Amino acid sequence: ACGLIFLLLILFGPVFESDLAFIVPCLIVLIILALPPIMMGVYSGIRAINPAVIDAATGMGYSPLKLLLAVEIPCALALILSGIRSAALQIVSTATIAAYVSLGGLGRLIIDGRAQNDYPQMVAGAFMVGILALLVDVFFSFLIRFIVSPGLRQRERRRKKTIPLSNH
Repeated sequence: ACGLIFLLLILFGPVFESDLAFIVPCLIVLIILALPPIMMGVYSGIRAINPAVIDAATGMGYSPLKLLLAVEIPCALALILSGIRSAALQIVSTATIAAYVSLGGLGRLIIDGRAQNDYPQMVAGAFMVGILALLVDVFFSFLIRFIVSPGLRQRERRRKKTIPLSNH
């Protein structure tokens, strides 16, 4: 990720005359980093829907758009949000490298601490990044709890109870 930021910085540096020369490459890299987990969450969520549910909605006359919005997305929401959660955690942990191109943030503590051999400063920066990642994770846990249908959450709990934990 850091190498890609520097490559884009070299490409976009002459194009922008302001801080955008630093911000745009970092945003592009973070977006590229976030896309795979989000796409996998959406794909997995849609694929995990019981085909009987799709058939029932189609039999009731749902158009493809209505089927997507009223059936598929609500049924896949838990996995979609899990993909977004994973992407958000990756962005939080990777955004610290934006300090390499003078954008500051929590990564600045780590990089400045390393440059000065100030290990307490490095630990403080890493600790703050870890706390931020935990807060993002807790936020998405509550979001999933409040947004995903209770019936779908109940189904997941029942499925976990029936899966054997060992082969003994």
